[in-house]
Amino acid sequence: MGDALTAAKHKIQEAVEALIARKRVPRLQINAHKAIVPEDVRQKNGKRLVIDLDPSWPMGLTWDRFGMGATLSFNGHPHACHFPWNSVYVVIDRATGDGQVFEEHVPPDVIASAKAKVLVGREAEDYVAQLISPEAEEALKKIDVLMCLAKDPRLTDAARESARARATSLARKHDILYASGLSPAVEAERRRASFTLVKGGKK
Repeated sequence: MGDALTAAKHKIQEAVEALIARKRVPRLQINAHKAIVPEDVRQKNGKRLVIDLDPSWPMGLTWDRFGMGATLSFNGHPHACHFPWNSVYVVIDRATGDGQVFEEHVPPDVIASAKAKVLVGREAEDYVAQLISPEAEEALKKIDVLMCLAKDPRLTDAARESARARATSLARKHDILYASGLSPAVEAERRRASFTLVKGGKK
Protein backbone atom coordinates (compact mmCIF):
# COMPACT_ATOMS: atom_id res chain seq x y z
CA MET A 1 0.00 0.00 0.00
CA GLY A 2 2.76 2.40 0.98
CA ASP A 3 4.73 1.62 -2.18
CA ALA A 4 1.67 2.27 -4.32
CA LEU A 5 1.18 5.68 -2.72
CA THR A 6 4.84 6.68 -3.09
CA ALA A 7 5.54 8.35 -6.40
CA ALA A 8 8.67 7.18 -8.16
CA LYS A 9 11.47 9.73 -8.19
CA HIS A 10 12.23 11.41 -11.47
CA LYS A 11 15.57 10.38 -12.97
CA ILE A 12 16.85 13.96 -12.69
CA GLN A 13 16.05 14.00 -8.98
CA GLU A 14 17.83 10.67 -8.60
CA ALA A 15 20.90 12.01 -10.38
CA VAL A 16 21.07 15.17 -8.26
CA GLU A 17 20.47 13.38 -4.96
CA ALA A 18 23.05 10.72 -5.78
CA LEU A 19 25.71 13.42 -6.20
CA ILE A 20 24.69 15.23 -3.02
CA ALA A 21 24.73 11.94 -1.09
CA ARG A 22 28.37 11.54 -2.16
CA LYS A 23 29.07 15.09 -0.93
CA ARG A 24 29.58 16.28 -4.49
CA VAL A 25 28.27 19.51 -6.04
CA PRO A 26 25.75 18.88 -8.82
CA ARG A 27 26.14 21.19 -11.80
CA LEU A 28 23.04 21.53 -13.93
CA GLN A 29 22.58 23.00 -17.37
CA ILE A 30 19.16 24.57 -17.78
CA ASN A 31 16.95 25.93 -20.52
CA ALA A 32 16.08 29.14 -18.69
CA HIS A 33 13.22 29.86 -21.10
CA LYS A 34 11.34 26.98 -19.49
CA ALA A 35 12.31 27.79 -15.89
CA ILE A 36 11.13 30.28 -13.25
CA VAL A 37 14.20 32.48 -12.79
CA PRO A 38 14.81 36.26 -12.70
CA GLU A 39 14.09 37.82 -16.07
CA ASP A 40 17.60 39.25 -16.46
CA VAL A 41 19.05 35.78 -15.82
CA ARG A 42 16.75 34.32 -18.47
CA GLN A 43 17.67 36.98 -21.00
CA LYS A 44 21.40 36.68 -20.35
CA ASN A 45 21.69 32.89 -20.31
CA GLY A 46 18.85 31.74 -22.55
CA LYS A 47 19.03 27.99 -23.08
CA ARG A 48 22.46 27.64 -21.47
CA LEU A 49 21.98 28.57 -17.83
CA VAL A 50 24.47 26.73 -15.59
CA ILE A 51 23.71 26.38 -11.88
CA ASP A 52 25.63 24.69 -9.07
CA LEU A 53 23.63 23.12 -6.27
CA ASP A 54 26.22 23.46 -3.55
CA PRO A 55 24.85 21.60 -0.51
CA SER A 56 26.99 23.77 1.80
CA TRP A 57 24.65 26.69 1.02
CA PRO A 58 21.02 26.86 2.24
CA MET A 59 19.09 26.35 -1.00
CA GLY A 60 15.81 25.02 0.34
CA LEU A 61 15.92 22.32 -2.34
CA THR A 62 12.44 20.87 -2.96
CA TRP A 63 10.91 18.40 -5.39
CA ASP A 64 7.42 18.03 -6.79
CA ARG A 65 5.91 16.11 -9.65
CA PHE A 66 6.65 18.98 -12.02
CA GLY A 67 10.30 19.61 -11.20
CA MET A 68 12.77 21.08 -8.73
CA GLY A 69 12.58 24.19 -6.57
CA ALA A 70 15.50 26.03 -4.97
CA THR A 71 16.43 29.43 -3.59
CA LEU A 72 19.44 30.55 -5.58
CA SER A 73 21.59 33.66 -5.45
CA PHE A 74 21.96 35.77 -8.60
CA ASN A 75 24.02 38.96 -8.39
CA GLY A 76 24.14 38.58 -4.63
CA HIS A 77 20.36 38.41 -4.18
CA PRO A 78 18.36 35.27 -3.32
CA HIS A 79 15.56 34.26 -5.68
CA ALA A 80 12.98 31.49 -5.40
CA CYS A 81 13.39 29.47 -8.61
CA HIS A 82 11.64 26.48 -10.13
CA PHE A 83 13.05 24.18 -12.79
CA PRO A 84 10.57 21.89 -14.56
CA TRP A 85 11.98 18.51 -15.49
CA ASN A 86 12.05 19.37 -19.19
CA SER A 87 14.17 22.46 -18.51
CA VAL A 88 17.07 20.40 -17.10
CA TYR A 89 19.23 18.63 -19.66
CA VAL A 90 22.62 18.12 -17.97
CA VAL A 91 23.44 16.90 -14.46
CA ILE A 92 27.14 16.41 -13.74
CA ASP A 93 29.64 16.44 -10.90
CA ARG A 94 31.12 19.97 -10.88
CA ALA A 95 34.57 18.69 -9.94
CA THR A 96 34.93 15.71 -12.27
CA GLY A 97 32.46 16.27 -15.09
CA ASP A 98 30.94 12.82 -14.53
CA GLY A 99 27.19 12.75 -15.02
CA GLN A 100 24.32 12.51 -17.42
CA VAL A 101 22.77 14.29 -20.37
CA PHE A 102 19.01 13.98 -20.79
CA GLU A 103 18.76 14.08 -24.55
CA GLU A 104 15.00 14.46 -24.71
CA HIS A 105 15.32 17.83 -22.93
CA VAL A 106 18.24 19.29 -24.90
CA PRO A 107 17.23 22.24 -27.12
CA PRO A 108 18.03 21.44 -30.79
CA ASP A 109 20.35 24.42 -31.21
CA VAL A 110 22.25 23.43 -28.06
CA ILE A 111 22.73 19.92 -29.48
CA ALA A 112 24.30 21.50 -32.53
CA SER A 113 26.67 23.71 -30.59
CA ALA A 114 27.32 22.29 -27.12
CA LYS A 115 28.27 18.80 -28.30
CA ALA A 116 28.17 17.33 -24.78
CA LYS A 117 27.18 13.74 -24.12
CA VAL A 118 27.45 11.14 -21.39
CA LEU A 119 29.25 8.45 -23.37
CA VAL A 120 32.58 6.71 -23.53
CA GLY A 121 34.66 4.95 -26.15
CA ARG A 122 33.29 4.14 -29.58
CA GLU A 123 29.74 5.11 -28.59
CA ALA A 124 30.96 8.61 -27.82
CA GLU A 125 32.74 8.86 -31.17
CA ASP A 126 29.63 7.72 -33.01
CA TYR A 127 27.48 10.23 -31.16
CA VAL A 128 29.82 13.13 -31.88
CA ALA A 129 29.83 12.17 -35.55
CA GLN A 130 26.04 12.50 -35.55
CA LEU A 131 26.11 16.00 -34.11
CA ILE A 132 27.05 17.53 -37.44
CA SER A 133 24.06 17.12 -39.74
CA PRO A 134 24.43 15.73 -43.30
CA GLU A 135 23.67 19.22 -44.61
CA ALA A 136 26.47 20.68 -42.49
CA GLU A 137 28.87 17.93 -43.61
CA GLU A 138 28.10 18.77 -47.25
CA ALA A 139 28.58 22.44 -46.49
CA LEU A 140 31.96 21.65 -44.90
CA LYS A 141 33.11 20.03 -48.15
CA LYS A 142 32.05 23.07 -50.17
CA ILE A 143 33.67 25.44 -47.70
CA ASP A 144 36.90 23.43 -47.92
CA VAL A 145 36.97 23.88 -51.69
CA LEU A 146 36.15 27.56 -51.44
CA MET A 147 38.86 28.14 -48.85
CA CYS A 148 41.39 26.44 -51.13
CA LEU A 149 40.31 28.75 -53.93
CA ALA A 150 40.60 31.72 -51.59
CA LYS A 151 44.30 30.87 -51.12
CA ASP A 152 45.06 30.03 -54.75
CA PRO A 153 47.67 32.56 -55.98
CA ARG A 154 46.70 31.86 -59.58
CA LEU A 155 43.34 33.57 -59.07
CA THR A 156 42.73 37.29 -59.02
CA ASP A 157 42.27 39.11 -55.74
CA ALA A 158 38.59 39.59 -56.56
CA ALA A 159 38.10 35.87 -57.23
CA ARG A 160 39.85 34.89 -54.01
CA GLU A 161 37.80 37.36 -52.01
CA SER A 162 34.60 36.09 -53.62
CA ALA A 163 35.49 32.50 -52.66
CA ARG A 164 36.23 33.56 -49.08
CA ALA A 165 32.93 35.46 -48.85
CA ARG A 166 30.96 32.46 -50.12
CA ALA A 167 32.73 30.18 -47.61
CA THR A 168 31.89 32.57 -44.77
CA SER A 169 28.26 32.78 -45.87
CA LEU A 170 27.92 28.99 -45.94
CA ALA A 171 29.57 28.67 -42.53
CA ARG A 172 27.15 31.15 -40.98
CA LYS A 173 24.15 29.47 -42.58
CA HIS A 174 25.06 26.09 -41.06
CA ASP A 175 26.48 27.42 -37.76
CA ILE A 176 29.96 26.18 -38.64
CA LEU A 177 32.80 27.91 -36.81
CA TYR A 178 36.31 27.49 -38.06
CA ALA A 179 39.57 29.08 -37.04
CA SER A 180 41.43 31.38 -39.37
CA GLY A 181 44.16 29.48 -41.17
CA LEU A 182 42.57 26.05 -40.72
CA SER A 183 40.46 24.34 -43.34
CA PRO A 184 36.89 23.62 -42.17
CA ALA A 185 37.53 19.87 -42.36
CA VAL A 186 40.55 20.18 -40.06
CA GLU A 187 38.63 22.54 -37.81
CA ALA A 188 35.75 20.06 -37.63
CA GLU A 189 38.15 17.45 -36.29
CA ARG A 190 39.52 19.98 -33.80
CA ARG A 191 36.01 20.74 -32.62
CA ARG A 192 35.17 17.05 -32.28
CA ALA A 193 38.27 16.59 -30.12
CA SER A 194 37.23 19.49 -27.88
CA PHE A 195 33.72 18.22 -27.14
CA THR A 196 33.00 17.42 -23.50
CA LEU A 197 32.59 13.64 -23.32
CA VAL A 198 31.49 12.90 -19.78
CA LYS A 199 32.26 9.53 -18.20
CA GLY A 200 29.35 7.21 -17.50
CA GLY A 201 26.47 5.93 -19.54
CA LYS A 202 22.92 6.56 -20.60
CA LYS A 203 20.14 6.06 -18.14
